[in-house]
Amino acid sequence: MKRTRNLKSLAICALLLVVFTGLNLQTAQAAALKTPGNFTGRVTLPINPEDYEGDPNDLTGEEQTELFAMTKLTITWDAVLDADGYEVYYRSNFPGEDTWEDWQVTKTKETSAQGSIIDGSFQMRVRAYKGSQYSNYTEIITVEGGNGIIDTPAVKLNKTKATIYVGKTSKLSLKNATASVTWKSSDSKIATVKNGLVTAKKQGSCTITATSDGKSYTCKVTVKKVTAKVLYSELLEKKEYTYNINYGTYETQYKMKMNYFICLDINNDGVKELIVSNANKATAEDWGYVYKEDALVFTVKNDKLKYLGHIYSCIDQKGLMYNKKYKGIISEMDAGSGGRAASYDIYNIKNNALKELYHCDWSYDALEGSGYYAVGGKKTTEKKYQAYFKKYFNQNDYKHYTLTENTEANRNKIK
Repeated sequence: MKRTRNLKSLAICALLLVVFTGLNLQTAQAAALKTPGNFTGRVTLPINPEDYEGDPNDLTGEEQTELFAMTKLTITWDAVLDADGYEVYYRSNFPGEDTWEDWQVTKTKETSAQGSIIDGSFQMRVRAYKGSQYSNYTEIITVEGGNGIIDTPAVKLNKTKATIYVGKTSKLSLKNATASVTWKSSDSKIATVKNGLVTAKKQGSCTITATSDGKSYTCKVTVKKVTAKVLYSELLEKKEYTYNINYGTYETQYKMKMNYFICLDINNDGVKELIVSNANKATAEDWGYVYKEDALVFTVKNDKLKYLGHIYSCIDQKGLMYNKKYKGIISEMDAGSGGRAASYDIYNIKNNALKELYHCDWSYDALEGSGYYAVGGKKTTEKKYQAYFKKYFNQNDYKHYTLTENTEANRNKIK
């Protein structure tokens, strides 16, 4: 918003208006005057320019002054014992000029000052005086004209209550503390604290205390047992997971977008595994040499998230395939266009890892008119292959599941 230069003098004159108030006195240091403490401020905006009908930029300088002249800045500070009074310093920076004016100063015997902010940025600081003796300046407060409350330097913890899961951490900080801070836990068996970092140890409650400048501030911490829902939700919030695949003697790193997921108790042990994939269903275009339907599988072991492994192309046109009889996920991977080859696997969980339980594959060379059939990695006849496939990959023994989109609402539904 444009302003004329004559507004500067108007702003400065208004800012030098002192309003008298009274506050309790602090104990003064014998050797020197204490710097005024608890320096705070508040902006009051009786007229909101957004509520003004029309564009305030179209107003003349006089009209703008009239519209915003009621905007008030009030500052207060704690009194300093034996001080004769206080010097209040003001300066402003008008829009477009990017040059701070020289400090303007006024004296007051009270602990409050008030003025009008018309536009631009504004700074203020205070120091106490007694005769020719002066205290240090307070820190500078900066406020934008008409933009609400000045950030106050009140010392306080960023949290007074916190819930943390076993094995997890939460960061506490003592905001605006100028002196050193010491930290203490009322029960280090429940949670420990170091430099404000709280680490949850076991279920229960304790109090974390921060002490600075002789004053204490507390936060009640409740530690809960970590659940699969918590661990799975934290993972899904990252949206992407990096994993490695071994190809004989070398290892390659991949990244998967966790766009879809499902929780399914694969081995029927009472703990649901988390299955994530880039896709929720395969399409006709997906089949071929580029596999978009791979999946990663995770579980919870000893209250920690554990990556079980990677499955090639386990998502078909109907969704994820699961064989309840053999407690395994079925993978059907088309190894070439034109339907000339395919492989089938059933993966289950063994020794905290995904293991290939049943595997068979076939390929057909149209030019040579010959076929290749294998069971468990060993070449076999077509007849034995068909019998094996019918026994372990019979569609009557497995079910299709559609994965859910990875959204906050769906993550909250995890059980």
